[in-house]
Formats: sequence, C-alpha cells, structure tokens
Amino acid sequence: MTSKLNLVSATVISESGVALDTSGARDLVTQFTSDVYAAFAVAFIAGMKRNFNFKTVAIAIDNRPSSNAMAQSCASSLKQLNRNVIYYGVLPTPALAFVAQEDKIPAIMVTGSYIPFDRNGLKFYRPDGEISKADEQVITIEQIECTSLAESVELTVDYLAAEEYITRYTSLFTTPFLTGKRIGINKHSSAGHTRTCKLISTIRF
Repeated sequence: MTSKLNLVSATVISESGVALDTSGARDLVTQFTSDVYAAFAVAFIAGMKRNFNFKTVAIAIDNRPSSNAMAQSCASSLKQLNRNVIYYGVLPTPALAFVAQEDKIPAIMVTGSYIPFDRNGLKFYRPDGEISKADEQVITIEQIECTSLAESVELTVDYLAAEEYITRYTSLFTTPFLTGKRIGINKHSSAGHTRTCKLISTIRF
C-alpha cells in the first residue's frame, strides 16, 4: 500500500472547488477524489470533537454508482483519527440522521439526492442534529493533516438502522388501514425505495 503524507484538509477542499452549504457538499464525481472525501471527513470530525465526546461515526450511502467508493474513502480517513465506523449501507438519509442522534454520534451521508448520476455529495450530521452555518465554516477552514491511501477499507453493512427505520413507522399504526389501496412508489435513485416498499406492505395488510 502506498501513501502520500501531509495532506491538509482546508487546502484539499479549497483546491477541489467543491462547495459546502446546508444541503451538503455536492459536485461532479470527477471532482470528488478520494483525497477530497477524506479531507471533508476529517475536517468534519475535528470540528465535532470540540463540542462532543464520541468514539464512533456512522456512515450510509444512496444507490449511486460512486457512493460506495466515497464511503470507503471516508471510513479510511476516519480510521486515521482512531474513530470506529458503523456502516449502514444503502439507507434513507432520515434513517441515518435518526439512528445517529439516538446514539449521540456524528454521521456522514453519501448522497446526491435528486441530482444526476455524474454528481454526488456528502451530508453531515452532528450528534444532536443537522450541522449549522458555523459548522460549515469550521469544516472548510480546519487545518487537519491526513494520509491519502491507495487502498480503501472494505465495509460490512450493519442493518440495525434499516430495521429501526421500519419499526419507527410501523409502531405508529395498530391496524392495516391501507388494505385495498393501490400505492405507487417512484424508485428512481432513492436509497429508501426497498425500505418504503417493505414499510407500505407491512401497514397495508
């Protein structure tokens, strides 16, 4: 495994041209190199360490072809900071945000939402909810050194968040009130279409 030392997060982010706002960091996949993923991840966690105590970071992805590699790069960089990673695989963004807040840990969602497949993005969650404007600024100016690895870690999916997502909603209904109804679900690139189908089927019958 080869590596490059002394990458500085703020420099990598600035030179990438990838912008960060409350919707997350989004741009063309070609601009999101593994170094850029790593820079955003370590800068985010460095900022969170100032106000929260945690050992673990949650990561999930959407169905885009580039998302798994992005998650691997983020996880590799977090291991450099001696952080454990829980990988929840393909998961709706609200499901990741919910389980991370319940566990009081930060989370990184790899998702481009509705934008085309040639683009992707990262969304960040504090242990107590969404990041603020102040958090965004910290991420872009943090001077955190990290190593760029030629190889990424393999991730094993933990299905707990997906199970809790289904339980959270099915527990609200005691009767199958959708019996006899026809319901359409637009799958597109949604990370939640499989879970949504299961959820609707559960409360329909």
